Amino acid sequence: MRHSSHLHLHFHTHHRAARYDVDMTKGSITKHLINFALPLMVGNLFQQLYNMVDAFILGRFAGDLEFAAVGVAGSVMNLFLFMITGACTGISVIFAQLYGAGERERFRREHWLSFSCGLLVTLACSGLGFCCSRRCCGSSRRQASSRPLSRCI
Repeated sequence: MRHSSHLHLHFHTHHRAARYDVDMTKGSITKHLINFALPLMVGNLFQQLYNMVDAFILGRFAGDLEFAAVGVAGSVMNLFLFMITGACTGISVIFAQLYGAGERERFRREHWLSFSCGLLVTLACSGLGFCCSRRCCGSSRRQASSRPLSRCI
């Protein structure tokens, strides 16, 4: 059996353009608004569905104290979500300016910097929450020690 010293591989290098670049200043405004808003609306629907299922399960299998604790925790969670949304909206303005100006290298650098800062803030908030959770929940845990879900806090 004879082996060829040349290996010929044929790959097609023709790629379709990615659909990430959408010029919303051209075309149907209604179509662009729907395409932009639809993922946001679906995300909100899933969040509401999660809240409904959470309330149903707690209402069915837990007591009043646990149900109230989830309500309070939901408000705190929303506070952090709104802060994160505000920060992401602010950085998106910077990204849009850099991308629109064609400064791709600076765009990449800012993207990495914002990702790094976001990761550090997330780790710091998680660590702070983990360290302070027992102190913050200590008094309510003593009062509700007979409830099954109170041991999970």
